[in-house]
Amino acid sequence: MGELCLMRHGRVEMFHIKRFLGRTDAPLDERGRQQARWWGERLGPDQFETVWCSELSRSRETAALVACGGAVTPVPELSEIDLGEWDGLPMAELKQRDLAAFEARGKDLAGFRPPGGESFADLARRVVPALENILALAADSERDHLVVGHLGVNRVFLAHVLAMEVGSIMRIEQGYACMNRIRPGKREPRLVSMNITPELLGLAAES
Repeated sequence: MGELCLMRHGRVEMFHIKRFLGRTDAPLDERGRQQARWWGERLGPDQFETVWCSELSRSRETAALVACGGAVTPVPELSEIDLGEWDGLPMAELKQRDLAAFEARGKDLAGFRPPGGESFADLARRVVPALENILALAADSERDHLVVGHLGVNRVFLAHVLAMEVGSIMRIEQGYACMNRIRPGKREPRLVSMNITPELLGLAAES
C-alpha cells in the first residue's frame, strides 16, 4: 500500500509581505526552488507512482523539481482558494480599507466569501473529493502518490482527515515545502506525519 504525500509548494517571492495569496500566480523564489530540489534529491523520481499539482506556477514548479523530470499532472480542483477582489492585497491594506469585512472573515472562516471569491467551505467542497480520489489510488499502489498543494488546500484536507471543523483550519501549520503523509485505511485515512519541512530534516538555514 502506498501513501498520499501532500506537500505545500516552496517559498514564493515577496513571502515576507503578509497578503491574501490565492489565485495570484506568485512564482517561487530561489529558496523555494532549493527546498523543492532538496526533496527531489532525497526522494527521487522512483518514489512516486504519480505526481499531481495545481495549475498555479508555484505548485507546478515545485512538483517538477521534486519529480526530477518525471511526469506531473495539473488538477484544476487543487488550485488555491479564490479570494476574489482581495487576491494579492496586503492584509494591512485591507484592514485600512474595510476593517469590518476583515473582522467578519475572522469570525466565520468557513462561510465568509470575499467579493467574487470562495469561502473555505467552498474550497473544501472541491478539494476533498479530488484528494480522496488520489488517496484511493494510493490504497491500490505499491508506491506513494505526491500532491503539491497550497496552504489553504492542504489545511482543508488535513482538517477533513482529522475530522476537524473547517473553521478551525488556522490551527494547522503548513510551512513552505512541508511534507504530510496520509495512509489509506479500511475505514478512515490516518495522518502519519505533518508539516515536515526540509529545514527540520537538515536543509541549512539561510545565512
